[in-house]
Amino acid sequence: MSFAVPYTDLADASKRLMSELSAAFQRVAGSGRYVLGPELAAFEAEFAAYCGVRYAAGTSSGTAALLLTLRSLGLPTGAEVITASNSFVATAAAIALSGATPVFADVGDDGNIDPAAIEAAITARTAAIVPVHRTGRPAKMPEILEIAGRRGLY
Repeated sequence: MSFAVPYTDLADASKRLMSELSAAFQRVAGSGRYVLGPELAAFEAEFAAYCGVRYAAGTSSGTAALLLTLRSLGLPTGAEVITASNSFVATAAAIALSGATPVFADVGDDGNIDPAAIEAAITARTAAIVPVHRTGRPAKMPEILEIAGRRGLY
């Protein structure tokens, strides 16, 4: 007997949010404001409040968000930034476009970057870690934040 086990079931997760997502789509489509409209302003305000900060800025893509974040850090050219070896190419592209060098660390059984592999990848040029949360599973952020704090990394 054989059967397929889905890699991830985002459709099932979306079912729980479908009425909320449909309502948001209707508001945006009905307004005709697809860029910089009231929905974005409301999201930015709600997200800033959720994060406990004064401001949040929506971007056109995750790549743009990563690039803006990395550039805001003022990393020196040639700095190394550790990320997951199985992330989409945009993660490494944003690191490279910021002037830094991507360094890939292996992942654990959950498909997320392995904190032990991060530790092994750190060099004198390492400036930051960009964890990637895969398939709805968050990376091991307490361990990653501990490493970053102890090593003085973003």
